[in-house]
Amino acid sequence: MDLFAVAEENANIFATRFEELKRISPDVNILIQFAQSVQLEGRISINMRQQVIDEFFSVNRYWNVHEWAADQAQRSSQPAEEILRGRLGSKYDHRVAFDRHFLQGDQFSYGALNIGGAGVACYGEFCVILKAGTFSKHREVAYVKADSLDTFLLQSGPSLIVDEPAVRRDTAPHSHRQCLAAIKHKGEVESNPKTQWADMLCSPLDYIEAIFVKAISIDCVEEVRITKKDQEAIFDAVYDLLMGKTTDESEKFRVEKFAQVQKQLQDCKIPMKEI
Repeated sequence: MDLFAVAEENANIFATRFEELKRISPDVNILIQFAQSVQLEGRISINMRQQVIDEFFSVNRYWNVHEWAADQAQRSSQPAEEILRGRLGSKYDHRVAFDRHFLQGDQFSYGALNIGGAGVACYGEFCVILKAGTFSKHREVAYVKADSLDTFLLQSGPSLIVDEPAVRRDTAPHSHRQCLAAIKHKGEVESNPKTQWADMLCSPLDYIEAIFVKAISIDCVEEVRITKKDQEAIFDAVYDLLMGKTTDESEKFRVEKFAQVQKQLQDCKIPMKEI
């Protein structure tokens, strides 16, 4: 199954569904404003843990989990599949079942549609925002209604299978991501203030997933966001180390790595924004 072809074929369908939604919306002006906000301000975000973002800036390439496992296998005696299983843990069967169902599935990288928040922070405290023009070709990115592993997999006996009708229904191209967002959040948009739209669209609990195959380099990054809570936790750790309140080596390592990430961002002239 070609996910990007499905998304492209759905362009007119999502345009029609959005027009139908506008006709029944209790506040069509607010709905249109939300869709315009997603279209103009929407970016793909990738949340990364400290080790991952450090590696990203070191090698100037974001690796998906399959590429990472293959690289690790070249450096060790373990086969890539075992490394992949160890990395994914309980999600191994789900990720393999989903990715291997699609053309180019082993090249899939995952992010989220974002209009201003700190992204899906459960995947990492550093929210890397990709530039608006990163995806210029039609078949480089597709957007699905929610987390693909939670939404599109069905249990069939001992196996997991992809729910193809659901994929075909809920996958949109880049050009119509705003339609998908408006359809998903109908009712919520009209009842939530604009200040809450960013969290409504993308949070650790729910988000529109972006699936892409383009190689991501440092040049693709617009900014990096971090929550005020995570920023304060780092500053507290720095203070404790300076004052001798802790000698924890793991805390020292975390602070040093954070400083390294900050320097890498500064060297690349990429702003870090507190959210």
